[in-house]
Amino acid sequence: MTIHGNETLLRRQTDPAWLQDHYLGTGHTEDTNSATFTFIKRKGRNYAVTCGHVVDQVSNPSTVPGALRPTLALQVDRAVLNLSSVTGIGHLTPVTRAIQKDGARRDIDIAIAEIPANYWSLLTDRKNKTAIDLDAWREPNWNAVRMWIVSQGV
Repeated sequence: MTIHGNETLLRRQTDPAWLQDHYLGTGHTEDTNSATFTFIKRKGRNYAVTCGHVVDQVSNPSTVPGALRPTLALQVDRAVLNLSSVTGIGHLTPVTRAIQKDGARRDIDIAIAEIPANYWSLLTDRKNKTAIDLDAWREPNWNAVRMWIVSQGV
């Protein structure tokens, strides 16, 4: 296992989400669009979480130009871990998004995909990733909170 001495827990719980062609037909360069995945764990299963609008952009030709099968992907060294599959019935992206009504803005801008066990093994062994364990999470004592920080995405 590779461990870097100055890694923060936040860095270990996140990784870039690359918006690219499933087979890298459009290449992968420093100009490849990306977002951020946060890793969570629930009932022994690992998930990658990002914003719903990120997943919406995967099918936008200007975001993933020239891609025949656009996807979200993780990367470990030179290995690409696509969060989609190409099957006999077509290109499938098993990412769940919050419901959106008639093109209106989502009330909750979230998307989640289960990470296959072999992908998670690579992420933990090669990149020292860890997930936020929702089963171990406990409700904070909100009465004791003295400062709130709120961030809103653009």
